[in-house]
Amino acid sequence: MTTLGVVTHELGPDCTISAGETDAASDYVLALTALGSFAAEGSDYARNVPLDQAGRELAFDARASGVEAVVTRAGADSTDGAPFSGHSERRRSSGIDVLLWPSGRACSLSPGPYPGKNGGQAFGYAPHSGLVLCAGEDVNDETNEQGAGPGSALVFDADRGSTTLVPREGALQIPRAFATVTELGADLLVAGGENPLGASSLDAAGTAELFSSSTLTFKTTTIALTLHRARHAAVTLPATGETLLVGGYEPEPDAPERRPREIRLFEAISPSLRASTSGLAQLDVGRIDPTALVLTDGRIFVGGGTSPGDNQASPEGGDPIGPVEVFSPDARASLLRPELPPREHRSFVALPGGGVLSVASCRGEKEEARPDCSCFTLEGESCDATVPAQPFVEGTWLDPGGILEPVAFVVEDGSPRCGTPDEPLLAPGSDGSPWLVGAATDGGPACLWRFQPWPGESTSDDDARGPRFVPTDVTLDPPPDPGTRLVSLGPDAFVWIGGGETHGLAGTALGHRGSLTRDAELLTAAPGEPRPEHLAPDRNPNPAPGPVRKARASFDANNRLKLEPPEPPSPPLTVWVADTLYGDAVVSLVLAPPTGTADLASTLPVLAFGGSTVGDTTRTVGDTSCPWPAPNGSSNATGPLRLTATRSGTDVVLGLSSVSTTTHCSVPSGALALGVRAGTGDTTLVSLAIERR
Repeated sequence: MTTLGVVTHELGPDCTISAGETDAASDYVLALTALGSFAAEGSDYARNVPLDQAGRELAFDARASGVEAVVTRAGADSTDGAPFSGHSERRRSSGIDVLLWPSGRACSLSPGPYPGKNGGQAFGYAPHSGLVLCAGEDVNDETNEQGAGPGSALVFDADRGSTTLVPREGALQIPRAFATVTELGADLLVAGGENPLGASSLDAAGTAELFSSSTLTFKTTTIALTLHRARHAAVTLPATGETLLVGGYEPEPDAPERRPREIRLFEAISPSLRASTSGLAQLDVGRIDPTALVLTDGRIFVGGGTSPGDNQASPEGGDPIGPVEVFSPDARASLLRPELPPREHRSFVALPGGGVLSVASCRGEKEEARPDCSCFTLEGESCDATVPAQPFVEGTWLDPGGILEPVAFVVEDGSPRCGTPDEPLLAPGSDGSPWLVGAATDGGPACLWRFQPWPGESTSDDDARGPRFVPTDVTLDPPPDPGTRLVSLGPDAFVWIGGGETHGLAGTALGHRGSLTRDAELLTAAPGEPRPEHLAPDRNPNPAPGPVRKARASFDANNRLKLEPPEPPSPPLTVWVADTLYGDAVVSLVLAPPTGTADLASTLPVLAFGGSTVGDTTRTVGDTSCPWPAPNGSSNATGPLRLTATRSGTDVVLGLSSVSTTTHCSVPSGALALGVRAGTGDTTLVSLAIERR
């Protein structure tokens, strides 16, 4: 028998379960769900566990690699919601730790003084260890005299809730500002940056350091980089585990008056601690402070940033850069170069299926220069377009093929009021619905908007039918510093550095989903809802009307999902099961009987396996290269069509009700995302369910 310890942890001191209340822990109960790539059983779910009942035995599957936890008041109605929840997909030798976050609000994770208000911190998260690292900092005269900040580091354990200031003897070897943090093997890599103390003998730009996830200190050795680089971006390449350094400029301490030289070459640092530019692609456009993302289909996205300023004292002081670039998963080939308007404070976040969502500030632009921008006041009123200082913003959906489409901002009657952000920040959200965060200009709580990719209910308002942002009643206090970025811990969970006079680390978890979350029937939303949860389109499902393009997806009165085939030049739309990855599983689909269709086979959908950020090409089954078994009948068919796709390793077996034959196909290996798209004819899905095996 295998014994596995499951431990729940609290944040403190203001975000404990009993904070500010007289209730004891015994007034709450816990629901635990074992997570893993195995079929769910009744024993993998424990209900009504008293919160103070340590040592209780749970009949969980020994293969459990994570746990989902939901805390409610004892005897409370299930509709009251969960005041606390947590999600972990890490199994350590000691068991599984899961951190309980309060629902819908922010928590202070460190009181300061580090990280401080000077900016320049390197900030990143290592999913395999569950650690957030904040390292280095810029200086002003006061901190320069103290020697603090540039050599400091802080680590937050996202599973246990502890925040630790790294002791001086284990801190950075070289003072740094404007470096990057990425996961590299079992450790975290802090690469490049400026030495804000001006000590030329300590080369920050040309070196990198490793932070040990086991000792929670920096190792004493440094790694030599091929290029000197600061104010750059960095990502971890999933296929190789390498850290890819992107953009930035080359600091020249002996020539501070010289115009910064931007770096276009990529550089990769391998887990064996070797740095190289050999065989890698390069940027078409040099960028200071760019954004780099690994998209859900494995490709590398680079956008934003500025051209160099006049001198190295203000290297980021140039003009904003509009074009974005997309590269192959191995960063060796340039694939796309779409053009976005060159606007300030442009933020990006990845969408399911390889797309990108972007929001930028139109502040200060002339009225005639921002017809595609939106603005709402805190009262929900439209802004005065003749006032340049109003917080106008532009939203754009970049689909996997490089097509750009506008995203609207909509304030509905009776909805909570939330002004558009002056300096927008985007964070990943569950179900393909990211969050838009903007710090309040008066230093108050940050207001959040939520992205809705699906068309809403029938309305005469074209904006309401297309992808849009809607205001929420969620606020974050302390608010983020708009000069830094949000670091994602997973869908709906992120941490940030406090802005204004509030410093230190803060975080929130607005949901508790992950790649192993158990979804049963996926197409189950009640009639009238705009979409079922956990299904996310990879392209705008309701594009602007045109001579050829039309709605690619819609719901009928019974909430059946209708997928329509593409009309050239429109590419096909794939609806992905967002956030969730599957190994061996059975996919079950029920189709509505088609009417007026001469060829019944044309209505059968295509399943897509891929999008797991490992660089695999998405493999489709059910199309002409791997067809479903031939259905009986034609347009006169009655009753639903039932289809199954059983995946075992790299093999998929396709079956169709009332047909004895099956079809075998191969798909990529490993845990994969799963999507569905129309065949050559209109396809109406009555239900969609996935069961792990």
